[in-house]
Amino acid sequence: DLSDRCMGDPRRWTPDEWLQYLMDAFDQLDDEAQHSARSLALLLHPEFSGRAGSIAAFRQFLRYVAERDGVRWVAPDQADMEG
Repeated sequence: DLSDRCMGDPRRWTPDEWLQYLMDAFDQLDDEAQHSARSLALLLHPEFSGRAGSIAAFRQFLRYVAERDGVRWVAPDQADMEG
């Protein structure tokens, strides 16, 4: 669901729309994480989010998440929802 492919779909989200969608999804999961562990998986494709006009939105999202306390960054093969 949280893929950058929406910027390649016929209706083409703008980078700003994608950024807002990511931040809204993160905020929801962050709220839910107050009660139990949550994870956000983000699927990226260089042909979409790697574009010059899109990479700024992705960087802004990373900064947005990094500013939150209690966020843990893990690679998929290192994810441990119990820890």
